[in-house]
Amino acid sequence: MIVREEWITPHRRVVVVEDGGRRFYSIDFYMEWRGKAPQGLERVAGVGGKEVWRLPLAGGCEALFLATPAGLEVISLRLSTSVDQDPAGGDAMSAVALCEEGFRRWLGSARS
Repeated sequence: MIVREEWITPHRRVVVVEDGGRRFYSIDFYMEWRGKAPQGLERVAGVGGKEVWRLPLAGGCEALFLATPAGLEVISLRLSTSVDQDPAGGDAMSAVALCEEGFRRWLGSARS
């Protein structure tokens, strides 16, 4: 297993994990979600009144949401792919650009 982290700003990083022909990017991202939960969320896990939900995005990315009694937050963007077909080509900044663009496109359609 190969694990590396790349800091894209002093307060944001990308953790890249490679194992068994798969590559996974976990991208620091945060946004408070105002209003009701968006359509298309899939529950991942929950404990103690908090739940994690995922939202599939374009390009093989997904956004993770944290639901608490206080509200809903986007807490991470992720990309999971085979090493052979990685649209980011192993580059953390390319994964950030791909997933942030997928989130922006989704956000535009969700708010229109």
